[in-house]
Amino acid sequence: KKRKKNIETVFCEICKQQVDSYVHPKATQFLLNNSRQIDQQEKYICYLCYNTIGINTGQIKKKFLLSNDDIKDLPFVQVPNPLNKGYSPMKIYLIKDVEKRAIERIGTLEKIKAQILSKEEKRQLRLKTKILDQQKLNRPKRSVSHSFD
Repeated sequence: KKRKKNIETVFCEICKQQVDSYVHPKATQFLLNNSRQIDQQEKYICYLCYNTIGINTGQIKKKFLLSNDDIKDLPFVQVPNPLNKGYSPMKIYLIKDVEKRAIERIGTLEKIKAQILSKEEKRQLRLKTKILDQQKLNRPKRSVSHSFD
């Protein structure tokens, strides 16, 4: 017989709600204390609260149009990748630090949003063009009949 693990009840440090899934305790410590020093006591943050204060590298590139060079000197914490332990660790940054850097680099948050919209419009246009080109290639060729009287 398999024994069930003794699962303790976990509460989010921010919203105080009971949670089933939560952000890695190392990331939680960083996000709550804004430092790399880890307490012995593990604390937890639910994913809803995490999305209000933490952000990973992929999200930074999409939401703020910043490159790895733009964020290389910002404080972060590395946690095991939740998708697969064999993947590279995830870097978690504080949203307030990333927003500040984006404003330094691009200007205002409104300019960032405008650039994102422009980028999305260009992507949609490329996609439409690609679909039209593909349709042209897949059209059956007409047979041409020549009649020489």
